[in-house]
Amino acid sequence: MSIFDTKLKEIRFYTKFEKMLPWIGSNYVSDKHKKLLIVGESHYYPANVRYVGDVSRYSPEEWYSNKPVIFEGDEEQWIFTRNIIEWGSETNWKAKGFLMNKNIELALSEAGLSAENKIGDRSFIFDEIAFMNYFIRPAFQGDSFKHIKTKLDSEKAFENFIKVINIIKPEIIIFVSKYALVDAECYSLWLHTEPIGCKYTYTTHSSCSWWNRVSSDKILAGRTGRQHFVHFLKEQNFI
Repeated sequence: MSIFDTKLKEIRFYTKFEKMLPWIGSNYVSDKHKKLLIVGESHYYPANVRYVGDVSRYSPEEWYSNKPVIFEGDEEQWIFTRNIIEWGSETNWKAKGFLMNKNIELALSEAGLSAENKIGDRSFIFDEIAFMNYFIRPAFQGDSFKHIKTKLDSEKAFENFIKVINIIKPEIIIFVSKYALVDAECYSLWLHTEPIGCKYTYTTHSSCSWWNRVSSDKILAGRTGRQHFVHFLKEQNFI
């Protein structure tokens, strides 16, 4: 439980989906570094879920309604943000689906971040930062959220994101999904980050090949996604 949880749990979306609460490391607030929020694209359900039984519960209308979602099997574990971070950290991100998180952890270390705490016998780098996914309805494994996104998804994601950052007040935000940031900027994200003194950028997705390949993207300026991630943290005097 983080020091922000009382207020985060008042956000309407998290009263229905508490397991999707953002990960807030115990040292997110520290005199050793600025407050950093890393933002992914979305959670994912196993690809086979969409073919089993009634999946109308995943439709935008049902997902954002006041009606409870009835999960089947271990479906809810796939959107349990904090459990995913803890288990992945403890197991050194060995599962194939953890490549994104593993690359983020390596880049944070490259930027000079060290962890005060351990999880198991490993340095707990994620304990120094906050993490959440931007879109708050899960996609299906092997498919991008852009293939299922609706206007309602965009509206609800932005509404939720602004409520979160107004509570945890990050000083730096890095989107590891350009698609998510572009969507947020359609709603003038900067009008909400500037008043809290927050700077943000995006990188290529940390599990794709462009994470380690030079991109022609104007913002990345001839850097790989990983290099831009590290460069931005240093530029913003993260540590």
